[in-house]
Amino acid sequence: MYRFIQNISNFLARFGKDRYLHFIVSLILTQFLAAALHILGAGNHSLIAAPLIVICLGFAKEWMDERNGGEFEPYDIVWDFLGMFAGLVLMILILA
Repeated sequence: MYRFIQNISNFLARFGKDRYLHFIVSLILTQFLAAALHILGAGNHSLIAAPLIVICLGFAKEWMDERNGGEFEPYDIVWDFLGMFAGLVLMILILA
């Protein structure tokens, strides 16, 4: 069992904490925006608008990084998408 947990830990350590931050921020932001838009009267359209806004913010963040001397990292966009998708699934499960 210890070896199994160690293998999982080594697998997850390969991605780096920046990727996890992209995932977590996208997940939380998707849920927050969907809830806020739903409260403001967007209804079920909030489940479409919130993920689109979050992905656009992810692209904007990478674009700003590139503009300020960094580099555009496509894997950050992938982790943003995964976080957005997880947040959307959780939001749907909450509303169901």
